[in-house]
Amino acid sequence: MVNKVSLRAAKARLGWAVVAAVCVAVVVASAGCSSARGGDGVRDPRAYEIDDGRVLLETGLERAALSVPSCLGPSLKYALVDDGFGYYYKVFLAATGSVDCMDELVVGNGMTRVPEKTRVGDASEDKPLAFRRSWMDDEVVAKMGWQLGPAEKFQEFGVGLPTQYAVTALVQHVPNSAELRVYVYAFRGG
Repeated sequence: MVNKVSLRAAKARLGWAVVAAVCVAVVVASAGCSSARGGDGVRDPRAYEIDDGRVLLETGLERAALSVPSCLGPSLKYALVDDGFGYYYKVFLAATGSVDCMDELVVGNGMTRVPEKTRVGDASEDKPLAFRRSWMDDEVVAKMGWQLGPAEKFQEFGVGLPTQYAVTALVQHVPNSAELRVYVYAFRGG
């Protein structure tokens, strides 16, 4: 027969083990979140609300082998969305800038467009998208407020990177402005 005192002691030890395990899990989870938010727990103001804050922008860009020119910095918005495999993220970037700045983004990442142009053309070269890709209708894109409808016109650039990320950049001249807008989508394919 089991002694009631030893049974209570065993339950108490088990209870403390559960409490300790929960505390460790909370500490680990909060440490991961605060480090992904810059170490001080403050959300990056450049991040869209859909970004979960678990990975720093710089880490996501590094994993995708993407570089963003500093001239896009003041207007840059982003979201890193888990692709379901934990390590790799879908990268969404949006910014506005000059033609030279957009060329720096395109050339710096080795992107091209048909017919093999490597520079952004003038506004007359903005065209409706030839076909829609599934990511353009993704819930994430809608939550960020990106305007990718059939009436919108873009110059589309793309590249497959050695990290197995495919990158699409949609560059658009902003009406009545010298600025251009860019939407960048990168995801890890097979």
